[in-house]
Amino acid sequence: MNGVGLLFVVAPYALALSNPPLVSYSTYLGPSSGSNSVAVDRAGNLYVSGITEVPWFPCDNLPPPDAPSDVRRGAVTKLRPNGDGIVWTRCFSGQAAGVAVDDAGSAYVISNDGGTATVTKLTASDAKTVYTTSIPAAVASAIAVDHDGNAYVTGGATASFATTPGAFQSRLPACTSTSEVCTDGFVLKLGPTGSVQYATFTYTGGSANRIAVDSQKATWITGHSRATVIDRSFINGFILKLDSSGSKRLVINFVRGGIAYRIGYSATILGLTLDLKDAVYVAGTVPIPAFTTTPGALLPRPGGSYYGPFGFALKLDSAGNTVYSTFLGEIDRRDVPGSVGVDAAGNAYFGLIVQDFQSSCTTVRTRLTVINADGSRVLASTALPAPVIAMTMDRGGAAYVVGVPDRPESFPFLATPGAYLTQSRGYGSVFAAKLDFSQPAAPTIDCVVNAASMAVGRDGRGPNGAVAPGEIVTLFGSGFLPRPQLRVDFDGMPAPILYSDQGQINTVVPFGVKPQRAFTIVSVRNGTQIVGPLKLPIGAASPGLFGISGTEQLAALNQDGSVNSSTNPAARGSTITVFMTGAGAYDLEIGDGELGPMLAPFPAPILGVGASVYSKGEFVPGRPARVLFAGQPPGLVAGVVQVNLQIPEDLPPGSAGIVLSVGPSSTFPFRPQYITVR
Repeated sequence: MNGVGLLFVVAPYALALSNPPLVSYSTYLGPSSGSNSVAVDRAGNLYVSGITEVPWFPCDNLPPPDAPSDVRRGAVTKLRPNGDGIVWTRCFSGQAAGVAVDDAGSAYVISNDGGTATVTKLTASDAKTVYTTSIPAAVASAIAVDHDGNAYVTGGATASFATTPGAFQSRLPACTSTSEVCTDGFVLKLGPTGSVQYATFTYTGGSANRIAVDSQKATWITGHSRATVIDRSFINGFILKLDSSGSKRLVINFVRGGIAYRIGYSATILGLTLDLKDAVYVAGTVPIPAFTTTPGALLPRPGGSYYGPFGFALKLDSAGNTVYSTFLGEIDRRDVPGSVGVDAAGNAYFGLIVQDFQSSCTTVRTRLTVINADGSRVLASTALPAPVIAMTMDRGGAAYVVGVPDRPESFPFLATPGAYLTQSRGYGSVFAAKLDFSQPAAPTIDCVVNAASMAVGRDGRGPNGAVAPGEIVTLFGSGFLPRPQLRVDFDGMPAPILYSDQGQINTVVPFGVKPQRAFTIVSVRNGTQIVGPLKLPIGAASPGLFGISGTEQLAALNQDGSVNSSTNPAARGSTITVFMTGAGAYDLEIGDGELGPMLAPFPAPILGVGASVYSKGEFVPGRPARVLFAGQPPGLVAGVVQVNLQIPEDLPPGSAGIVLSVGPSSTFPFRPQYITVR
């Protein structure tokens, strides 16, 4: 029962990068609407900006609110270098839209409230305010700092935005819109004490969303500008470079959208970074194959549908000349094309949401891909549990990623031992991880899933790795040794190992794991090493149905004992037999790893089992179905539950799904699988 391995491509020569990378830490950060900015200081502290829920995630600078259930505030959180705790959390009115850190460890935060942007500089140790500067008539979206403590802010501004003498542009470009307020991108530089050094419009007609400053204090800005063709509007992405005084445009480049069948398709740029040679790397999406790639590009043609959107990577030298441009494949979301980072060798790191990408830990649509300096080869690629909203790199080449799952049911439990927060606090929980491709991966447990459904176990807080007594589970990871050097323990109790290889262990949660304890501690003894321990929630039940791998067919037997299939359907009104695991404790004692008795009485789940059947395409759960038997099947390993149920007479012929309920939990289909009914 092997899992699907992580996707990676290896160049035909020796690599300096480890594949997969060392996961230094991975932790939840709590409920949030996400972060669009992260930064890391010299000591490895990670700074994450976004919106947080209080008082669950308290603000160090503000008292708890009077109405705690509905309060959301802009916040920046400083996470310790090992990911094992929070140094401080500073909250702001409005939304915290970005964060940057200077060489001394001071943090610079941009926030927006009521049409005014604010820049706040905080001390490194205790987040005390050094200065606060307001920017009226502006909405800030990104901030960068140079080695001298100057801060550079970009975003969108209206006509009343105050520019400085000698600015590149002191007014808005011509605006023809009648349905919205005219805005333009802006760039503003603040000195070390918060005084305005220059302020200018970008004169691109739209808004700016990313900014970076090079070694000469020139700024690179990306964003979007509106265009209209044949009475249809679309958006172009722009890449702009201004000189150190903000008075001269040095480079302007566009990534163009376009019109197809009188529909406007837009281009976006949502990732920007610079390397040590001041070369520029951008990432984003283009909607149609109008993007020009360079000879020898990694992916000259995007594949997939005609309209996309398609991910792209673009590298420019310091003068704005194209070094490489390549497609990155068809992207699954237009608004989150991922982020970009770069290491000292010029290798670029892209976090991308891709179509049909699977890892061992259920369905994961995000990967972190490393491309070499000339854009011709993939050096490494590893799965991530959720869309990467923001990414940064430290001086040693480690990548820090932050994301929020947009499909919580596929979000695997990934927190590392000792992490600040090992459990999800519900849908929308932000995760942060440090991945180091310069170090070989250590043996790890990546996720724990129900071995039947391959879904992450859930309790009242959503999918978080919950397990139940007697459940057959699969531990996916890496570096596992063969038996007998391998042992799995739950709360110190040895668990029967049914299957194992280097990246997968199928085992049974001991019946001695009690739901009353709320959590169980699982670890893998890997020779002389201990992998883990991980803290997993315990559910009274965490059921999943067995199916036939790689298909939508449930593992089911017709009333005559034959295997159900599209060519061997079951009759309506007849009995169908299906199998599940994760039904929890039994009413009769049975040993861990033992085979079910051949004669009655057969152990049965103490919570009982209910059933319903629905036609493919119908609303789940469908029609109630009578359960004739639910218990341990003879001769199968303890923890498997056989369920015999009667197919409703009024069920239409064709494909039909089955939902089994065990107490408050059910096998509600994570990946729908069906029987066939005639």
